[in-house]
Amino acid sequence: MAFADKNLPAGMKASMANDLDRGNRLELDWLAGQVVRLGKQLKVPTPVNNTVYAALKLYRMGSRQ
Repeated sequence: MAFADKNLPAGMKASMANDLDRGNRLELDWLAGQVVRLGKQLKVPTPVNNTVYAALKLYRMGSRQ
């Protein structure tokens, strides 16, 4: 976190946050979704990625219809 605070611009966002803002398709299935699938397969809890995936899945193909 100290590195990020020192070296990244204050307004910088993750690419998926930019895509969400623009109404673009999200890489959700390949990022958080894959972590969720691997966690289930390996029996490793992934509560944060489960929550992220659940919250964003309505937007994964672009703006919610």
